[in-house]
Amino acid sequence: MASNENWAPSPYSWVAPRTFIVNLKHSWGPGWVSVVVAQGSITTSNPQIIDLLEDGDSGAHCVSVEALAKFSEHVEFQRFIATSIPQIVDLFKDNDELRRDVSMDALSKLSKHAEFRGSIATSIPQIVDLFKDDDSKARWASMDALWDLSEHAELRVPIGTSIPGIIDLLKDNDGRVRLMSVGVLLRLSEHAEFRGSIATSIPQIVDLLKDDDCGVRWDSMEALLDLSEHAELRVPIETSIPQIIDLLKDNDGEVRLMSATVLSRLSEHAEFRGSIATSIPQIVDLFKDDDSEVRWESRDTLLKLSEHAEFRGSIATSIPQIIDLLKDDDQDVRSVTVAVLSKLLEYSEFRVFIGTSIPRIIDLLEDDSEDLRCESVDALLKLSEHTEFRRIIGTSIPQIIDLFKNDNRKVCCVSVDVLSKLSEQAAFQRFIGTSIPQIIDLLENDDSYIRYTSVDVLLKLSEQAELQRFIGTSIPQIVDLLKNYNSKVRRVSGSVVEAPCAR
Repeated sequence: MASNENWAPSPYSWVAPRTFIVNLKHSWGPGWVSVVVAQGSITTSNPQIIDLLEDGDSGAHCVSVEALAKFSEHVEFQRFIATSIPQIVDLFKDNDELRRDVSMDALSKLSKHAEFRGSIATSIPQIVDLFKDDDSKARWASMDALWDLSEHAELRVPIGTSIPGIIDLLKDNDGRVRLMSVGVLLRLSEHAEFRGSIATSIPQIVDLLKDDDCGVRWDSMEALLDLSEHAELRVPIETSIPQIIDLLKDNDGEVRLMSATVLSRLSEHAEFRGSIATSIPQIVDLFKDDDSEVRWESRDTLLKLSEHAEFRGSIATSIPQIIDLLKDDDQDVRSVTVAVLSKLLEYSEFRVFIGTSIPRIIDLLEDDSEDLRCESVDALLKLSEHTEFRRIIGTSIPQIIDLFKNDNRKVCCVSVDVLSKLSEQAAFQRFIGTSIPQIIDLLENDDSYIRYTSVDVLLKLSEQAELQRFIGTSIPQIVDLLKNYNSKVRRVSGSVVEAPCAR
């Protein structure tokens, strides 16, 4: 056969031989690569390879897509490959997971070549449309693809123009579509170019905090908090804070809980604190919420806010409202309140207000709830660390001793524990010393448990040098009890007398 030295292949006229196509269809695995390499004379791609994208065989799909990605490395194939991009995107909604994965990988590889980005740009609306696809896997594939494409600066303009369409999907009837849209906007916000458009979505994202779909609510909360990390988005978030505060009164407990959480987290940014401060009375109201999780979340929120000086004035004015809750009928509400007051003691600005709560906290030493009694003990001991409260606590010691006689023995134990610990502080020893006759009177109580408890307390107090003088002056009172008609009273009185004598 005569050769034609002037012959050159037409860049767009070559037709792959049937054997080549067959090999592509039936060489699933690495074998197809050798077929491609063997075609050294190939100078262009071919519609026949693109046609394999429509083939019903999964292997043919994957081989053809990977072949296109491989050919994209050669300039002479790029025109035909560009025409296949819409078909590749269509494969995102294929029922076959392998086809979807290979198609996404191919689009990602093609986007690395600047020559294809124009064609890919025109397919972005097609990708966004897939957010509404019935198949969740197609939705996630399209989201991942859009995120991957946003890494290329040239594609950000067309992606940016699609953001209003994505924001519209926040109102879609399908919760899964709303969820997807929140996720896409959050990921796109990592690129500064998109933040101006995303800013307009903030009120709608806040609305989603009360969405019927639990997943949408929680994702919206996390998205809002993550968006607040970008300074450019803080102004629209700040203007939405009244909208978030209104949700503290929502009928749904989970919505109230999330709103409190959002306000707590947003308070980390100084720009939001002025607006958040107005929510403090409503946060305190949540201490008595019907939902226990909301109650404890509101406690955590208030304590988080108290870390910032800007909130302390508003919190201080709410302390009387908090103290009133110590009388609430709900034990959990009382418990939340004691915990808050104990923690707020760390800040000097609040102490003058908290001091008025001491008589009520002492009342809680005989509460029906064992946990609350213990919490009240801890609160009193924390209060006792501050000089300004010691006189009030000292004058309450007779009230604490009276609790030795409580019918509930656990209440008795708690009050003994408080008195013993207070006796270790010099500031209270005078108050306790003057109350020793009151303890001695309990040695002749009809209840043997109270009698022996009183003995234990007196012996414990006698270990303090400052209190020995007070006990010593009360010995005549104890000696009189040695003549008591009740032998058990005489016995416990004798055990008390022996202790100082032994010293």
